[in-house]
Amino acid sequence: MAYIVAQRDILNESILTVLEVEVLWFASLLGLFWLILPLTAISYKLISPKPKRLKIVTTTLAHLAGSGPGRIIPGGVGNLSISALHLKKTGLTIEQSVGVVLTNNIFGMASNALLLLIVLVIRPETTQILTDSISSDQIFIVLFIIFALVVLTQWLFHARGTRKELLKTSRQWRKILRNFIGRPKHVVGVAIIALTISLLHTFMLDFSAFALGVNISITDALVAMSFGVVIGSIFPTPGGVGGVEAGITAAFIVLGLPATEAASIAVLFRVATYWQPLLPGTLAYLYLREKKLL
Repeated sequence: MAYIVAQRDILNESILTVLEVEVLWFASLLGLFWLILPLTAISYKLISPKPKRLKIVTTTLAHLAGSGPGRIIPGGVGNLSISALHLKKTGLTIEQSVGVVLTNNIFGMASNALLLLIVLVIRPETTQILTDSISSDQIFIVLFIIFALVVLTQWLFHARGTRKELLKTSRQWRKILRNFIGRPKHVVGVAIIALTISLLHTFMLDFSAFALGVNISITDALVAMSFGVVIGSIFPTPGGVGGVEAGITAAFIVLGLPATEAASIAVLFRVATYWQPLLPGTLAYLYLREKKLL
């Protein structure tokens, strides 16, 4: 809220700029989002210990439902929760369902980190730019957040109300990992899908810029995407709203874009990834509830 108020002039100008997009690039941007949904469902099927029970269509709808009502729960947890609840309806236990979703997410984070590392190796000047832009206050905030997460995790594992369930989930997850690693073709498939999804998200950020007549490199888009994902995950807002936009905007500004262009790209990207699926996601949620698949 504070960021929005402080940057209201830039955001107002950005919204006006977004209204003048190039239609072809904008349509391509919207279309890429729908390509990502079934890829995630296929990844779940490859990880699942009971893949024959999992249907790609309904699992895709469940993932879409997470982009509707699931947005209410902060930090992407709602999306993951709805996917896990659907997997439970396919015959998995809730612990196995959480394990499948968690494994898929780890592959997603690892693929994004790998692509970012490749960028920083290929373009070492980017590392220097980012390093020079980090203040001691920002480092302190990051360390504080890490410390808070460690303390919270330790508390959950030792609290009487959660210890039993977390240990049970942890055991089931290890079983899923052993079973999954024993199927090398499935591991390679999930890794390829994770890399593809990371690249598609990066292309969406590129297309957002092209739709506004701004030329950015794929490497700059990947760096900005990583910033947006990290900050959006930290901010306790529904679907990371505000945090993702702030992270992407800040990264582009650091990389040399004017503030208005940076904010416009972030706003347009979130139109495709956050606002576009809200209504379809709600309809998918209601459908799956009606069919008792959630």
